[in-house]
Formats: sequence, C-alpha cells, structure tokens
Amino acid sequence: HNEAHSIAATIIAVDAAARSYAGRIRLYVIDNASTDATSEVARSAIEGCTFITGEVLECPTPGKAIALNTGLERITEEFVVRIDADTVIGPGCLDTAMRHFADPEVGCVGGIPLPMEEATWIEKCRLVEVYMRHGFFQVSLDGYDGVMGIPGMFAVYRRSQVVAVGGMVQGMNGEDTDICMRLAAAGYRSVADPKAVYYSETPASYAHLLEQRTRWFRSIYHLSGRNRAMLFDGRTMVGTFVLPFNLVNAARR
Repeated sequence: HNEAHSIAATIIAVDAAARSYAGRIRLYVIDNASTDATSEVARSAIEGCTFITGEVLECPTPGKAIALNTGLERITEEFVVRIDADTVIGPGCLDTAMRHFADPEVGCVGGIPLPMEEATWIEKCRLVEVYMRHGFFQVSLDGYDGVMGIPGMFAVYRRSQVVAVGGMVQGMNGEDTDICMRLAAAGYRSVADPKAVYYSETPASYAHLLEQRTRWFRSIYHLSGRNRAMLFDGRTMVGTFVLPFNLVNAARR
C-alpha cells in the first residue's frame, strides 16, 4: 500500500536472488488500494527483470491479510515466498531458505531481518536486537521445534498447507505468527535460518517505534485468544512453553 518509493528495490532484489536459484520464479505484486504510483512503478520494475516474470494484481479492499489472501487465491505455484514491500532480500536468500523444504515436516522458513541502515540510535539498537533475537534466540528455539512465528517481512510456505489451515487470518495483529502457529498445530514446524539474510526498514522516530512495539505486543493477546486451544496442549513446544512465555512477557512489558 503506497510503496512507490521502495517497491522497485524490492523487485530488483528478488530478480538478483533468482539468478542463482534453479527453479522458476514468478512475482506477484499485490497493490492494496494504493493512491500513489505503486502499480506503475512495480510494472516498470518487473519489465526490467532478467531472471523472473511477474504481474501486478489489484486488491481494492484495504487490509494486509486481505491482500495476502488475494495473492494466495491467484497463485498456482507449490511454494509461496512472502516479502514485504519495504524489504530487500539478499542474493542467496531464496537458495538458503528453500533447501529446508527437503524435509516434509517443515511448514515455514524465515531468515534474519537486518536493518537497511545503521546510522540512527534506533537503527543501531535494532541491529543488536536482531542479532540477539534472530541470530541467537530463534536459533535456540529451532533446537526443540519451538519457533512460534516467522516475521512476515520474509517467509516461505507451502501454499497447500497454508490453504489447508485456512489462509491468513484477517482483522487482528500478528497474522504472520498466527499462520505459523496453525501450521504447528497441524504437525508442521517453522525454521529460522540466520544465513537467509534480508534487509528491512527501521522506524524513523520514537513515535513510530512505540506504535510498532505496541502493535507487536498487542498481537500476543490476539494470538493467544485465537489459538488458546494450544496453550499447555502438551503436543507442541509452541503451545506448551513458547506461547505461555510470550504471553507473560507481553503482559510484563
């Protein structure tokens, strides 16, 4: 939505990553009720690509999850790579992430979201946070199938599994974590591979940072309410340990 300023860089990065990827890649840009030149910029960028094909799909109804489900309805490929419009993936990102799907029990794969710049104090703090959370903590969760969610900035799914568990939930915060939790309940696990490097925008002001973090912590309540059957379920590490821990942590914060 209104990403004319950044969408070209996102598309160019996908084309660059596709250069080393052996499979066919088709890009779908979902224009979610934009009022700027997002569609025009995206079409122009796609036309200039060498290693991928693509198209722009119009989703006139506002809402991120609505746009994501619009894409899922149109996509016929077996694997879906979700990339936010303000995210630039690294050259080997696709190769690194896709290899995990050799394991049929893997339902979602993500990487490490480094900040695009390291100039402001917010960006520097975010870099430390990323290394701690995604370079260490998420990797440790991987050790006991405890990865609760993969950030929607870059996430890879099997389309059939996502459709089977109901698609992306609408009307709540945390749809990216919710889909991972429902995949976990269906018997699949999420993998966070810090070797799959991508870059995403960091809040430019304290007000934006506060809004972002409030939204993130609010999502834990939404996720707990929607997936309360998983709490202490004894079947998954996500429901037995990670979700209760995150719920207490969100309340504390």
